[in-house]
Amino acid sequence: MRRSVLVILILLVTLFPKAGRTQSFRLFSRDKEPKTWEDMAVKLSTGSTSDSLKVLSIYKWITENISYDYSAYMSGQPIRYQSPELVYARRKTTCTGYSNLMVSMLEIVGIPAMEVEGFTHDFTLGLDSTKLSADHAWVAFKADGNWHVADPTWDAGVTGIYADFKSTEEKKSFWKRIKSFRLKHLRKKYRNSKTVKKTKVTYRYGFIHNPGLDYIFQDPDLFLKSHLPNTAHFQMRGTPVSVEQFCDSVHSIGEYIYNDGHRKMNFNALNDLYCGLEKPDRYLWIADSSLNYHQLNHGDKAINAHNYLAYYYSDRTKQPAMLEKFISISDTVILHAAIATRINKSELLKKKADFGSSFQREKQENSIQLTHLNFMKSHISRNPEILRKAKERITQKEIPYLIRVRDRGNSASRVHEFHSPPISTRTDIDSMISRIVVLSDSVQKLQDEELKIGVGYREKFTALTYSVLLKQQKQFEAMYQGEYLNEWEVQHNDRELSRATKILNDFVRDSLNTILGNRKSYRYLVLLDKEIKKQQVLLADWQKKDSCLNIDRWKAFTGTILRDAADHEFEIIENRTKKMEGLQSFYRYELNAHVQMLSKEAKSLNDLRNLRQGYLYKMLNNKFNRSMLVYKAISTNAKNWKKRYRSRLKEIEKNTV
Repeated sequence: MRRSVLVILILLVTLFPKAGRTQSFRLFSRDKEPKTWEDMAVKLSTGSTSDSLKVLSIYKWITENISYDYSAYMSGQPIRYQSPELVYARRKTTCTGYSNLMVSMLEIVGIPAMEVEGFTHDFTLGLDSTKLSADHAWVAFKADGNWHVADPTWDAGVTGIYADFKSTEEKKSFWKRIKSFRLKHLRKKYRNSKTVKKTKVTYRYGFIHNPGLDYIFQDPDLFLKSHLPNTAHFQMRGTPVSVEQFCDSVHSIGEYIYNDGHRKMNFNALNDLYCGLEKPDRYLWIADSSLNYHQLNHGDKAINAHNYLAYYYSDRTKQPAMLEKFISISDTVILHAAIATRINKSELLKKKADFGSSFQREKQENSIQLTHLNFMKSHISRNPEILRKAKERITQKEIPYLIRVRDRGNSASRVHEFHSPPISTRTDIDSMISRIVVLSDSVQKLQDEELKIGVGYREKFTALTYSVLLKQQKQFEAMYQGEYLNEWEVQHNDRELSRATKILNDFVRDSLNTILGNRKSYRYLVLLDKEIKKQQVLLADWQKKDSCLNIDRWKAFTGTILRDAADHEFEIIENRTKKMEGLQSFYRYELNAHVQMLSKEAKSLNDLRNLRQGYLYKMLNNKFNRSMLVYKAISTNAKNWKKRYRSRLKEIEKNTV
């Protein structure tokens, strides 16, 4: 158990997507920090010689000092607007809070910046383009004359699994106390203690604060592989990628990115134009451009139109034209919120069905892997007994037989030592000798082959085990990424893992068969012995009829063959016996330890899979509930505002008449 926990801890450290970073630190102690975010922005940028250095200084402070509000995000409730003041005071927020604070701090120090909303390659993004509305926010800024993108949320850390250690003290049982008392090598303090400490490890999803600089000043094409803005010109490229291309696959999007095509967009001019707009006009810009870019994105259309109305909520204008515009925009909010609600409901059903089939495939592959591991466990318990019986058969049957064959060969070859077949004028004897020569060559060839069997099986098994372990670690890495993962990658890893485990299982099964073998050389030696005995009987009959027939040279030749074959077979048996003893030890110790380790990791993977599936379902339901509450709220607001604007318009018209 201790080893399994150690392996998991190593994975937690080494397999996170943003591993290898330095520990986070605060640029200023909390009590010495400026009281307002404006003063903090000025202090951070002081002394910087370029816009890029100003941005980096502000960005590092945000990612190192602001944590992700995981509980608020997982509540399923709408995430309200978080002002820079609130984020700076709480030091905890969601993606919109990160982007709001960064944009505000950059603007204070004279750097043009704007919040960008869009989609990310996470578990909710399948092969379709029926994305409801933007579910993430990041920052676009202009530094040293060029537009760049940054994601402070992703660089602050990751949502993933963390280990929760709980230590408890339990009373020692009577027998444990007796055992501790008898073990004198233990420390006195431990021996005399009446309790024993136990550490329980549980794994939970949450936010892991792990600041870095991976998603700032990144190449726009590389950034686009994981982030798709809801407006085309925020991609920072002349040929925007379509929503369908982005949704196709995280592995194939590069094909679309690096294919420039013919249509060129002046994104710098459009970004400058957007950045120069007033805040309410930006809302209308995004409302129109997001729906034009993605025909199913009615959610962003409704939300941004609502934000425009909310900006003028307290405005007491008496201009009929503005009131008519507010009424028209209210109708837009109501209409598109209703459409987005219908799409949201159908999307939820579709995603649940896709999740169900996807998770079922994962469980099947996982079941296959566990089956192979269980087969290997059965080999471990069964194969030593098979080897023991094989050794008994060798000692009780094969060795006594070979001794008799060798003795006969020695007695026959004492007359003369012939290594070549005797020359005879009789064709029938020549044919008999030819059969012996053929069988003898077969025995020799098979004996040479059997001397090579079982070589390096330990090295091969270790290499295969290492391959399976690496694939398990790769799967850990994929599933530890929390929300931001590609389901295709997990399923691909599952298939690779079950295939690698099958190869290992086949090798374990076949290693026994290889060591034991079919004993072809022994069987052919028996055939050779039978053929020589048969020929000897036949030649003896011929000699009775023909007194001139001399079979001494034949006896010497066949005796030499039998003696040499038996000697080689003894060598093979000795070699095979050593390998069988080594295999027994291998099964009992090395193989058992390896398979137990792989089984523990497979069980950990299975537990992690169940945790992950529950998390993803919860995420899906939370996103659905959150969007439904948002659409309901903005639709209600739009209806109330419409009534108010209509009554005010009627009042103005009445007074005018």
